[in-house]
Amino acid sequence: MKTKLLAAIVIGLLPLLAVAQSSPEFCGSTILHEQAMSQPEYQQRQLKIESAAYQHFSKKSPSPEGILQVVTIPVVFHIVHNGGSENISDTQVLTGLQQLNDAYANQGYYNQGTGSNTMIQFCLAQRTPDNMATTGITRTQNALTNVTMGSEDLALKDLIRWDPYSYINIWLVRDICSAGSGCSVVGYAFFPSSHGQPNDGIVMESGFLGSSPGGTGVLAHEMGHYLGLYHTFQGGCTNDDCLADGDRVCDTPPDQSTTWVPCSLPVNTCTTDTQSGFSSDQNDMTQNFMDYTDFNCFHDFTDGQSARMDWHLQNVRGSLLNSLACLTPCPTPVTAAFSPSAVSLSVGQTLNLTNTSLNASSFSWEINGVQFSTTTNASYTFNAEGVFSIGLTAFSPNSSLCNSATTTISVQVVCPVTANFSVDNQTPPIGTTVNFTNLSSGATQYEWFLNGVSQGGNFSSYNFNATGVYTVRLKAGNGNCEKTKVLYISVLDTCNLVTFQRTYGGDYVCRGLTSIILSNGDLLFCGQILTTPGNQDILMIKTDPEGNPLWTKTYGGPSEEVMALTLALPGGGFALTAYTKQYTGTRDGVLACFDADGQLLWQKLKATNTWEDGFRNLLLTNDGNILMSAAPRGNLSWGVLFVKISPTGNVIWQSLLDGANTDFPNEVVELPDGVSCSLDLPYRSDKTPPASTMVCMEKLMPMATSFGLRLPADPAMRAFRIYFLRQTAALYWLGGLVVSTPPPTITTMTFGY
Repeated sequence: MKTKLLAAIVIGLLPLLAVAQSSPEFCGSTILHEQAMSQPEYQQRQLKIESAAYQHFSKKSPSPEGILQVVTIPVVFHIVHNGGSENISDTQVLTGLQQLNDAYANQGYYNQGTGSNTMIQFCLAQRTPDNMATTGITRTQNALTNVTMGSEDLALKDLIRWDPYSYINIWLVRDICSAGSGCSVVGYAFFPSSHGQPNDGIVMESGFLGSSPGGTGVLAHEMGHYLGLYHTFQGGCTNDDCLADGDRVCDTPPDQSTTWVPCSLPVNTCTTDTQSGFSSDQNDMTQNFMDYTDFNCFHDFTDGQSARMDWHLQNVRGSLLNSLACLTPCPTPVTAAFSPSAVSLSVGQTLNLTNTSLNASSFSWEINGVQFSTTTNASYTFNAEGVFSIGLTAFSPNSSLCNSATTTISVQVVCPVTANFSVDNQTPPIGTTVNFTNLSSGATQYEWFLNGVSQGGNFSSYNFNATGVYTVRLKAGNGNCEKTKVLYISVLDTCNLVTFQRTYGGDYVCRGLTSIILSNGDLLFCGQILTTPGNQDILMIKTDPEGNPLWTKTYGGPSEEVMALTLALPGGGFALTAYTKQYTGTRDGVLACFDADGQLLWQKLKATNTWEDGFRNLLLTNDGNILMSAAPRGNLSWGVLFVKISPTGNVIWQSLLDGANTDFPNEVVELPDGVSCSLDLPYRSDKTPPASTMVCMEKLMPMATSFGLRLPADPAMRAFRIYFLRQTAALYWLGGLVVSTPPPTITTMTFGY
């Protein structure tokens, strides 16, 4: 057998510390570690697991005292061969399994006066995932018996894989290579954070298993990684907190050597051992299964390592403890099945469920995961609308050998009521009687409300003798469910000079915020509309000059959009600014441009990579472009952002001006000589606006280049700044960003005390 260094591919939480080593072909773990930790879902699982383990062992001494009985978990050996010596015999596999159990029980060859009984044992599977009898050893002929771990790991495992939630899959191959380390690797495993995933399991060279107690030490080592152990030299000598540093086990002294040494030669590479609770400096544990040394030196796990493996087995890989794979096949497998009386029904109706399961003796019925019956057949009356998941779990009378079975279906429950009514005049003059016509269907009960006050079941007309906006709501029901319809009545004062008055709204909450006159004389009203609970979009209503609606549209996405400003553009189009409230708590700025028909032409999202972007001002410059100011906010303060954008959405220039204190743009103007400027206010230290601030900006000369300010009397305010955007010969400069030569004329003046 060729000599190899042990390279365990451990997908861990922290980057591996570079340590002294005797060979450049040492460990290929870095490649797979970086691949796995670049996946957010994996990284989150790993962080969560390590945090939970730390909390557990911080409160409890990591010792095997809490492990009260031996637990046995199933393994299956997949021998992938190409007709060569790697196709080892069943006898050699059984020898290796016995040696693995001896290693974890600290008995036989491995009991050399030290070490811990981990109370973990392993059995060969006796049933396949399809409930067929098996020896627990499979054989697959394939060229992937020579596997490159970084690129061919999943291809190897896709050849044959049994349910990783119920079996420890161990693939035995001829040779393992790495693109970075050559062919010096003998085995690798994935941490518990890969539990149940396609890459979960252990890969090792078959020639080591059962060849000798030292050779089987390779599998003992990889099984340690599978159950949550790091190398003893993980993290080197750093030992500020032995539960968070190094291998995160306090009774293995820090170690920073991976050099092979004779088993009898003491080695001590760290002097931080006493921080783990040792009374004196300790030698490195070259006899520990999780070290790097001669395989024949391996014979120990510590109490702390045993406790850490048990915690991962109980809390992360717990499905293995419930597996029946170590038992003979179930003689009469359970099949769960049922038929519903309907899959679509109305609120108040009863759903009857007929059980057609096989070989079961008891049952559990659930709706959306909540049990409602344990009878053979069941029924349920629905009192609310929605889509419901009906589940049935059937249990075998022979639960020691036979698994339960589960099946689910979905049913839809609807309210058959439609609430609706019409009015003969939605904008009546004061003193007018408005007639209401009930157009509801499927209802037997009605209640009308005017401005929230009940009007009873009959409400056919009402005389509005005061101006204002009235809310009329009809609630229609059938005794089991109800629906609601809302209309707004806008009562006009016939004596005022109002050209028109319109009210828009319906079943959803609406709120108007801005209005502008478009370049063709039409009107645009923008605001908010609650589209679904917890989400709102921007509502856009275009009318003619008399207020007659031309179109109504919404703009928004899956997050919540909040309206800010509108700007009329040539040709009847318009631009608007808003910000989106993301689920992460950030607020991203939005600038969107629309044509005269309300069709989105282009949009710009999140001008800067900050916690919050507030788009503050919009200006149509004399040259037909859009000038915008914004207040991007980081964790501590706001800045001032200027962006100039063409009508087609191309960013001409942008610049971020951020002083030492909080800056906030209040206004943007373009003066006759082409100067554009913005006033910005520093906020108070607590980031709240001043309670009362008077700011006056006036042009002092025809070609204005200076401004007068009235400073606030509030001593909490420190200063004002004025930023000038200078235009010369149709060239713009801003905040030190030179768009063209000659150099810019930028003036920043600070006033304050």
